[in-house]
Order: sequence, then structure tokens, then C-alpha cells
Amino acid sequence: MFQYFTQNKPISGAWITLEVEGAKVSGSCIIKEIDRLTAVEFYYDTVVRSNGITEVYRPVRPELPTSTAQSAIAIEE
Repeated sequence: MFQYFTQNKPISGAWITLEVEGAKVSGSCIIKEIDRLTAVEFYYDTVVRSNGITEVYRPVRPELPTSTAQSAIAIEE
């Protein structure tokens, strides 16, 4: 996620599909910036594995973030 963020500079709320080893992961990101500190939270929705298995993640309560988040922090230079 950190590499994707530094190369593509997505906007907060953007829908992203990442290709990782053995899978395509789709989800949305929330970007928070305070001064020179940037936090990127990626909430994945689906994982399509190369073996044909598709995992779908849906929050039990859609108004709350799911526990399927990965975070990255970047400092602007």
C-alpha cells in the first residue's frame, strides 16, 4: 500500500485494486494528513486469488470501519 501511495497519490475515498503476489485486492482508502505526516488506511473489500478463490469482506455494521484495514504512514520530504 505504501508503494502504491507514493507512486499514484490516490485521493481519500478512492477505490483501488492492488495486484499482489497471488491475488488482486480491491478496496478503498482513507487518507489523513497532518502537517508533514500522512496516514493511509486501506480497507479491503474483495480478494481474488490466483487459485480461483474469491474472498468478500463486508462489515456487519456498514457505518463502522471493518477490521480489514492495513495502514501505512508516509512523511513528505
